[in-house]
Amino acid sequence: MSAGSRENDMKSTLLKVVGLGAISAAAGFLVMPERFWANALLAGLFTLTVSLGAALFLAIQYVSDASWSRGLRRICECLAASVVVGEVLVFLAVAFGARSLYGWIHAHGHLPHAQELWLFRPFQFSRLFVYFGVWSAMIFALLKRPSRGLAAAFLAVFAVTFTLAGMDWVMALEPHWFSTMFGLYLFAGTFQCALAVIIVMAVLLRETDAMRRVVNADLYHDLGKLLFGFSSFWAYIWFCQFLLIWYSNLPEEAGFHLLRLSGGWGALSALTVVLNWAVPFFVLMTRSAKRNSRVIFRVGLGVILGHWLDLYVLVMPRFLPHGPSLAGWEAGLMAGVIAAFGWTLACLWSRTALQESGMMPSRLRTSATRPPGSMGF
Repeated sequence: MSAGSRENDMKSTLLKVVGLGAISAAAGFLVMPERFWANALLAGLFTLTVSLGAALFLAIQYVSDASWSRGLRRICECLAASVVVGEVLVFLAVAFGARSLYGWIHAHGHLPHAQELWLFRPFQFSRLFVYFGVWSAMIFALLKRPSRGLAAAFLAVFAVTFTLAGMDWVMALEPHWFSTMFGLYLFAGTFQCALAVIIVMAVLLRETDAMRRVVNADLYHDLGKLLFGFSSFWAYIWFCQFLLIWYSNLPEEAGFHLLRLSGGWGALSALTVVLNWAVPFFVLMTRSAKRNSRVIFRVGLGVILGHWLDLYVLVMPRFLPHGPSLAGWEAGLMAGVIAAFGWTLACLWSRTALQESGMMPSRLRTSATRPPGSMGF
């Protein structure tokens, strides 16, 4: 079977899963509308953070003029261009599911005045367009005409808008809880997951004509060091946020963690730490593990699952206070969204393959033959 036939079969299978996800979403909307919008927000956040993390990685490479990662830029570009999938899902959840997700905020009537103004629905909704407009415009401009100045501007804008978006969409689910470290915490998980997705895609695509000459043990080693480092960074931010809130023992802050440490949520919170920190930290500690495609592939899959679980623990306890549960339609909805994201990636990859016609620039060939261990330990 030719590569083109395999690709078409994969796209066809993904579309079938998308159809199954659409049926599951319809069933969930009819049976449990409140949980439906929470799951739509969760799925949108997951795909959106992957795309934004890849765009962030790409911008950092342009700003630093890195040569080691040039072979990965096509993967990052496809992931970044898929940002529309997550944006559409988050838009639908916030625009049409606001009554279920955030409508109870003003019913309490005892929020601080400034907080009520910030969470005022028209104002919150208008910020949604600002975030999506700025992200899409800057990402596609960066993909069309890369420059160090535009990449630096994106990094600065992203730091502010992503922090505010996390407050608007996730922290606002429980407006009496707040954390000044939440934006940094969400960024750490976003970038870590994007690294894991890049690793998984690099391993899966290493046999294609465009990637065979650039994906090697040296590249795995470099990516493994980044994943190792950012897994520790995620754990550091997670621990700092938890420790400060737990030590201060303020009811409106501690209640957030109390819920996520009780019942089945406690086990999922512990599993999140295992997948996002313990596994990559201890498995990728040696040089040989970082250079092993099978090892780094499996660790990458674990981190991707850990990021989804992290978002699940952030979003769903508000709607499932007695413990986690996963209905069949929820699994189908998430599978459909991931399939839609994968189908978009496959289409973008095919398009770039046609543009490149199987030719690799000489600068990529030089990056594939640099000395091993050029990034440090």
